Amino acid sequence: MPRRPPALASVTLTALRHARGWTGQDLAEASGLSAQMISLYESERAPSRRKLESFASVMGYGVEAVDFLLFGLAQATAEAAPPRSPDDPTAEEARRIQQAAVRLGQAAQTAAAEHLTSLLRARRTAQARRGAEHAWARLASRPAAERRRMVETSPEFQGWALVERLCHESEKAASDSAALALELAELALLVAALTPGTGPWRSRLLGYAFAFLANARRVGNDLDGAEEALASAWRLWQAGAAAPG
Repeated sequence: MPRRPPALASVTLTALRHARGWTGQDLAEASGLSAQMISLYESERAPSRRKLESFASVMGYGVEAVDFLLFGLAQATAEAAPPRSPDDPTAEEARRIQQAAVRLGQAAQTAAAEHLTSLLRARRTAQARRGAEHAWARLASRPAAERRRMVETSPEFQGWALVERLCHESEKAASDSAALALELAELALLVAALTPGTGPWRSRLLGYAFAFLANARRVGNDLDGAEEALASAWRLWQAGAAAPG
């Protein structure tokens, strides 16, 4: 005779633990409980939702991992309702409908996550550019040496959006003053070097700044320097090909 299956919350806890390669003793030590209590939660005494989320957090999971598993287990273990009329789907048709619905749900979840991620990025981008506007307003009236000091000493002036703003200011200045264009491009490169970040994204930021440095040197008739900066820009930009944004 089959045993009474554990509650879905218990199965979820066991699955999360196994997926991390943790033993019951590992989870017990990390959560401050006994191994016997963990075994009880996974077999006879289903953890509450709050307790389940607490265990998941200890193992490095987010709340969404709990949601995904609970939903999937509920769908996998649900029993199909018997047909109530000749027009209702057969058991096989109901299985296919459920299969299609699950696939559509997965696609919708992926699309929703991508859309929400895009909205969050857009909001943060707008916030960063507004911050760069204020930072540039503080820098614009200062002499070159003081601008560099402010950038070097304050995190307020160490962000990608300020790099972008300084590069555009350098480009605007090029038609009137090659010296100012160069100073702003060099300042943008300094900001890029000080901006926190690693990997491809950082390469893209540095490559972007080097491109405007190349333009400023070209305007100042430093053609060899411009060619050198442009080569650096291209190399760094290509190295950051995988960076988002």
